[in-house]
Amino acid sequence: MIQDSTVSFHTLVATAVLNKYGDAASAQIGDLVSAITNEIAADTESQLISRLRPLRDFVDDVKNQTMVLTLIERYWSNPPRLDRPLTTLNASSFGKATPAFRVTDSVEDFGGEVPTGKAEIVPRLDELERLCKQTVRSIGGGRLEDQALILAHVFGSLIRIHPFEDGNGRTARLFTFYALRCWGLPLFPIPKVRNDPGWKTAMDAAVAGDALKLKHELYRRMEEAIKSSDYCEGE
Repeated sequence: MIQDSTVSFHTLVATAVLNKYGDAASAQIGDLVSAITNEIAADTESQLISRLRPLRDFVDDVKNQTMVLTLIERYWSNPPRLDRPLTTLNASSFGKATPAFRVTDSVEDFGGEVPTGKAEIVPRLDELERLCKQTVRSIGGGRLEDQALILAHVFGSLIRIHPFEDGNGRTARLFTFYALRCWGLPLFPIPKVRNDPGWKTAMDAAVAGDALKLKHELYRRMEEAIKSSDYCEGE
């Protein structure tokens, strides 16, 4: 059992958005996260969802990510509530009712042609959504290594399918947080590939279909997060 999620939302959001907006934004993140956290302290689930807004700028992005993390922490993870977690997390983080799907076979931020053609997006995403829903609900009390392998497989598969017009990496990261909290495990920052060579190598292999290196990266971070948290197994 985890008494708290250990890592602050400030740290999680900062890791996610700094590369996108530049280091100049770092000074604002703490104040923004603190302000929105105080503002939503008593919000119900429906009130939180109603606050999500389409992204116009850095401020909207930080607010939305903070609110999605709050939704995961308060309402969606105990017990697991999301029937289509990837779709829900992507749409929510962009302040939309439904996500925008990829409509081309070539994507610049992927580096060119995506392995999964646009015609295959829906069946491949449906398959991955079923796996996410099933495993989140079935292996909560399982071995840490098995949980890490599932997270690595989902992370690599989602990037390979690249179903969403934007935010595929963000969605994989948010799903990892969602699954960890469903399993009663603490959160930890997930690096951007450009900042961590080991993570990049593992991610490249996972996208190509070999999730073992990424499993080891995740397992190590999961173990470290547990050791630094107030974790009491079986309570």
